[in-house]
Amino acid sequence: MGTRPPPREASPQLKGACATLGGAEEAWKLAAALCAKNIGGGLNYVAVAATTGLGPSAFAAGLVIDNAFGLLYFPLVSWLGRGQREEGAGQAEAQRAAPPTLEHGLGALALSCAVVAASRALSPANALPIATLLTVCAATAAPAALSQLVPAAELLGSSLLYLFFATAGASAGDPGRAAAYLPFFGFLGILYAVHLGMTLLGGRAARFSDPELLLASNAAIGGPATAAALAEGQGWPSLRTPAIVAGNLGNAVATFFSLALGYGLLSKL
Repeated sequence: MGTRPPPREASPQLKGACATLGGAEEAWKLAAALCAKNIGGGLNYVAVAATTGLGPSAFAAGLVIDNAFGLLYFPLVSWLGRGQREEGAGQAEAQRAAPPTLEHGLGALALSCAVVAASRALSPANALPIATLLTVCAATAAPAALSQLVPAAELLGSSLLYLFFATAGASAGDPGRAAAYLPFFGFLGILYAVHLGMTLLGGRAARFSDPELLLASNAAIGGPATAAALAEGQGWPSLRTPAIVAGNLGNAVATFFSLALGYGLLSKL
């Protein structure tokens, strides 16, 4: 019987990055959280990080890395879609929601508190994924009743999320430490390149238009808000609603997909 070759050791750079983030155990958790961020959004990143027990140093590093790539990605997608305006875009109007009111804001806050309380009662260790599931079920069961709360809920949720990200980013400390995360910059660079390449090449083969593909990519990376902004800014008003739907679908499935990917594959590598 032949002898089994010794396992190949990780590169010194990757070892150093893992040590900086708290060990190799943190690497797969960060990868899963970044996948969730780039399928859904910030809430999915937080949910996967909290469920897997991602450490605060790695959590802050993930924000630094993803934000750095976002500064390159969004201008690139906008540049790729330049000059491709829809016919009759000047006459078409995007559907706009009514401005949020105090009543709707309080209703959204009360509903979110009820969902959080129920999710913690059902599973304290997995409260965020359960909260996601309960919210999706509620929106699916009563879309007309909850649609009035959406503008206020988006404003309230985005404000709190940005505040959370600001405090988490501040905990990263010296920006010079970003050099220690270079291998993870490489990981996210590959993730972005494969995502955009597969979306454009596969979508064109399936005869989707470039505006449709760019909005689908933007909805996955940035979420419904950035996809809607791209549609309006580029003069694609008829694609605004599909872009929002695609972004919301990503938000609904990203946490569960990324947790399955993390525990089922990444943790075993």
